[in-house]
Order: sequence, then structure tokens, then C-alpha cells
Amino acid sequence: MSRSNRDSSGGIRESVKSLQIDMEDKATKAELSAISASPKGVFTTLTDLQTDTGANSEDGKKSVYLITVDGKWYYWSETAWTSGGTYQSTGIANNSITQEKTTFLSSTINLFNQTTVKNGTQILYNSGDEAVNALFNCSDFIAITPNVAYTFSDCGPTNLGVLYDSNKVFVANVTGTTDSGASVPLTKTFTQSNVAYIRLNFLVSRDIDITSYMVVLGLSMPSIYSPHGFTSPNLILSESNILPIIDATTGAVNASLVNGTTDSDLIENAIALALTGNRVVSIPTISPINGNTWLLDRAIQLPNDFTLILNNCYIKLKNGVNDNIIRTENVADLSTGQNINIIGIGNAAIDGNGINQTTISSSYKRIGLLLFNVNGFKVDGIRVKNTHGWGMSFESGCCYGTIKNIIIDQDGAVINQDGIDIRDGCHHIDIDNITGFSDDDFIALTALGNNVMQVVNDGSKGMDIHHINLSNIKGESGYCNLIDLICHDGRKLHDITMDNIVDTSEALKATGEFNAVINIGNYDFSSYALIRPSQDGEMYNIKINNVTGRGMYIIHFSWFASNIHISNVTARDDFRYVFRKSCKLVTDFILRDVFIDGVYANNNEIDTLGDSYGVANWVGIFANFLHGATNNLSVKNVKIGKMKNIIVIDTTSVMQSACRFSNFDISETSHQVYSVKNDNVKIHLDNFYCMDRSKIYQSDVAKTTQFYSALEAPNSVIEIGTGMPEILAIDIPPI
Repeated sequence: MSRSNRDSSGGIRESVKSLQIDMEDKATKAELSAISASPKGVFTTLTDLQTDTGANSEDGKKSVYLITVDGKWYYWSETAWTSGGTYQSTGIANNSITQEKTTFLSSTINLFNQTTVKNGTQILYNSGDEAVNALFNCSDFIAITPNVAYTFSDCGPTNLGVLYDSNKVFVANVTGTTDSGASVPLTKTFTQSNVAYIRLNFLVSRDIDITSYMVVLGLSMPSIYSPHGFTSPNLILSESNILPIIDATTGAVNASLVNGTTDSDLIENAIALALTGNRVVSIPTISPINGNTWLLDRAIQLPNDFTLILNNCYIKLKNGVNDNIIRTENVADLSTGQNINIIGIGNAAIDGNGINQTTISSSYKRIGLLLFNVNGFKVDGIRVKNTHGWGMSFESGCCYGTIKNIIIDQDGAVINQDGIDIRDGCHHIDIDNITGFSDDDFIALTALGNNVMQVVNDGSKGMDIHHINLSNIKGESGYCNLIDLICHDGRKLHDITMDNIVDTSEALKATGEFNAVINIGNYDFSSYALIRPSQDGEMYNIKINNVTGRGMYIIHFSWFASNIHISNVTARDDFRYVFRKSCKLVTDFILRDVFIDGVYANNNEIDTLGDSYGVANWVGIFANFLHGATNNLSVKNVKIGKMKNIIVIDTTSVMQSACRFSNFDISETSHQVYSVKNDNVKIHLDNFYCMDRSKIYQSDVAKTTQFYSALEAPNSVIEIGTGMPEILAIDIPPI
């Protein structure tokens, strides 16, 4: 007897001994001793054993039998055939372990294995047998499940294939639709309850590319090819010279290690592979095709529940692509997205190569990074460069997300180079640590019915923008505003907070009404309000803290707004106005409940641009601030440094309620003016400290001629408080 047979018989004898101990109350020793130690017969299934006449005879029940489907031996236990355990074989045969028999491998979405195709072989339509036929190639067995839809890359041939049961016995044939027509995907559902496998025929004359053929679960064929294979997040390759396609720590698919002829192919194939595992793709520094730069010939499209890691890489659009750099794939069908993350590590950058694209003003594809209607997202650690339109746009209901550690690096080569745009319906978003330069608005919150700048504008994905938090924003806008808040067409904008907002401009820009550190409203809404401009009560609950800048305006009120709290504002160097209220199209709009606490302005007596009054070198602290109707305004703790020719407070129209100004220190300036230019104004001034009290002017006082010709205001009430402290205890932030 060979050693292997001795081992096998020994295993059975040990099991028999165990039975003798455990079953004495169920069988006599004589009965047990009659059981043969070697299997008397071999059956495929237990059912085969149970129905075999010989095995179930009186003598047959005294023997043991081997069942091949589970590899166990069975004995008769007086009432039924019972497993005695695994029958000891001689070893594991080569290629006998399949993926289905493991717990650590999972299949990719492509069930078709091109490496097992048999050339010159046909699967016979009515038997499932193989036959030599030079007109055909055929697949190996592909595991399938009954009553589940599968989609095949090609609709032919008419003799598509054959179905088998779990024992690979013929069940039925499968038809395709054509032997000579166009190659289009085909979806089939197999209703036979015992179906377990399919084999496919490939008609050589159809010239089907086997290397890109797919069989996938579901009703549609993915747009991106996924190779057949297996993944294992727990499988770690120990050889130091092997790079795993799937990172053992993060589960991310390495885009440089999959197949593809272009960088876009590599990334798309990596995404397809990742969808079968942890749904994470990492783009490393080096492209195997283009070296230090990943060159895209189409946008990277991100599915739901997905993370893209930009690992110290530089991604750039090729010339003339005219597409986004990155966008969510739900833009195609306007569906809802969820849980999408784009994470930069090291010096991660995306470059739109804007100067070499075709600028189409109405196309959303001019946006560098576009997220559409995504619930739950994170964009972190990316440099956004040279887009051929808006840098990053979050649109149509994006919510519960984080945008942080972003560098805006626009070159001004094309129009509309915003930094970050928050559009219709977006809410509950935190924006933190954003730096750099944009040629247009640095950060814009715009609830508009204007589809020029976004995918859709019908409000179906949400209209209002609310609960947006901005912090640690330090940047420069070349032409427009650092932060811009606009709403029109029935949309609302509310519950916005800002903290630590710094304009890093090196010089004042002569771009007029479109250059503010923070703009609240819309100075010229003629091209933005398609249905109607916003109304009183549609922009509200805005909190601003710690603002520093040198723009044409530090804070510009250019349309209706209410319940605004502002604290700690610093105007430095050659600014033009600290606060101004003005609109190009309407002269009378309402501000309600505005509370300002802590203002410091100092330009070291620098001569600035000409004033709108036609008098050169005048600087406004609250210029036109009482223009139109301003209800319930409170301003306190204002420190004016060394400046000349300033307008401290300028009113130009009728007040609807009294406003209070208190704790002003304007003692260091060489000239200061309080001006009232219209009737029916009521202002309360308290605790004004200056070098010369006579330099607080009212329009019916002759000394106003030092500013401009007097305008009479006989019905105005100017209440100047009696408190005149020598030094005000105001906390002045450093410049």
C-alpha cells in the first residue's frame, strides 16, 4: 500500500474508533467492526448515494462511500447516511483552487477571462460539447446566477452560447441577435433555476476584440473597460521589487500600474477596478506614459461613494480638450451624488491649460473641478491652476461638505477665472484655508437663475444658499471681489459666517465698483437677475469677523441685506473706502439691522484715487453708507489713524430710523468731516474724540465749504453726545 493510501485508511480507522466510543448506545461493536475502512463506492452527490439500490441494501449499508462534491465519506447510521468527515486525499492538485473556494479574493466587475479563450473551437448549440471549428472561438465556463440580468459587450452571434448546471451539464442554449450586424451590448436574464455557468461563442467573422470584451452584472455596460481578475485588500506582496496595484494600507488602486495607452485610460481603468474593491484610486507622481505630468484628453469622472487621491501629482488638460479637469459623473444624467472625496497629498495640482482651450462662454465644461448635487463631499489639499473658466464650482444642491487647504493659482489668461464658486441650492459647507490669486472673484456665493455659469438653473436641485462657513481666506482678486455674495430670481442667501478674511493685494486696483474685499449684493445686476432682482428679506444673517484689506472697498453693500454683524475691520495703506453703500441701477435700497463693532483705518496720509464727488484724494470711512434707507444701524469703536481728507460719515438720503455712531477716535487725522447732505436725517453721535471739535461738520454750517458747497438740511437732527474722552480704549489689530 502506498503511503498516501495508508494515510487515507488511517484517517478512516481513527474516525471509526471515535464512532465506537461515541455511538455504543446506537450500534453494537460487531456492527461497527463490519464497516469497511476503505470507501466501497464513489458518488457525485449525497442524493446519488441515497437513491442507489446497491448502497442502500442490507450489505451495502455496512460500507462507507465517498461523495466528491464535498470530499467527505459517509456511513449508514441506522436511519440515514451520515458524514464521517473529510476523506484524506493525497494533496491539492495544481490549478484546483478557484476564486470561489477562497475567502480572500473577490472578482472584478468583468466576469470574462480573455486568457482562457479557446481558438478554433465552438460550443455546440444543442449539447454544450466542444467541437473543432475554425470559424469560432469560445470562452471557458463563466459563473452566473439564475434570474439576474447580465450584459455582454456584443449582441452576437445568433449561436451565442450554452448554459450549464453546477455539475457543468448542459441546460439550454442562448441566442444572440446577429451574425453580421453592428456590435452593441446585449442584456440577458437566465430564468432556469439550475443554471450555474455559461460558455460563449465568438464568431471570427464578427472581428470582436476579445481584449476589451466584458460580461458584467446588471442592465448596462460600463463606459470604462475593466479587466478580468481578482482583488484582495488583505493580500500583501512581500517581494520588495513588486509594486502592488492595490495599496495594502489604503486599498487604493494605483493608476500607474493598470493597463492603458493614455493617461486618461489609466485613470479610468483604475476607477473601474476600484469599484470592485475599496472604491479608492491614487494617482502617483509619475505617469508611466508622460513622466512628471499626467496629460488628460478628457475629464476624470468620479462615481458615487468614491475617493480620488492626488498623490503629489501634476494633472493637466491637453491642448484643445475643452473639458473639465475633474467632474462628478452624475452631471450626465443630473442624478444625486453622494460621498465623493478628492484629496491632495504633497504638491498636488490640477492645471486647466486655459490659454490653449477654446473658450465657450456658456459651457460648464470651462470649470476646472465640478461637483454637481453631491450630498457629502471633501476637497482638500489641491492647487487649482490656469482653468479656462471658473476654478472650482459646487452646484445644484451640493451639501454637507468641506473645502479646505486649496491654493488658487490663476494666470488671468482667459475670462471668468474665479477661484471657488458656491451655486444654487448649496448648503452646510465649510470653506477653510484658501490662499492664492484669482483673476475674477476669489470666492463667490451666487444663487442665480443664470445657466451660463452652471449645469442647470431651474432650481430643481435647490435654490437657496445657506449655512456656509468661510475661515482663513487669504488671497487676491485681479479684477473683482475677494468674497462675493449675490442672490436673485427668488433665491435666498442666508446664514453665512466669515472669519479671518485677508486681502493680500500689494496695491489698490482701479477697478471701481467691482473690487471689494467683501461684496454684499450686486452693484450691476442687469446681466444676473434674469427674472427679477432680489428683494428685501432675501439676503440675511451674515456674520463677518476679522477682515483686513486695501481694496477699493473693504466692505461694499450693493443691494438689500439685513441682520448683518461685522467686527474687527482693518483698512490699510491705499484703500479707498472702508464701508460704502451703492448700486449702479437703483438709488434707494434698504439695509436693516446692521451692527458694526471695531474699525481701524490708516493710510499714513497716502494720496488715493479721485473721489466720486470730483474732489481728489478724499477717503471714505462710511461713504454713502446712509444712502437710501438704512434702518437700525449701530457703529461703535472706530479708530482712524493718520489720514488726510476723509469723510467719516456721509449721508445722502432720507433715514427711516435713527442710527447711532459711538466711540470714534479720529484725533490723528489732518482733516475730518461729518457731512449731512439731505433733509429728515436723524443721527446720534456719542463720544467723538478729535483734534478739533470744530472739524465735525454739519451741512448747514458754513465750514462745510472746506469739503464742498453747502447743501441745506434744515430738518436734520444731529445729536452730539457730551462724552469726550481723551483716549478711547479700543483694541486695534496690527497691520
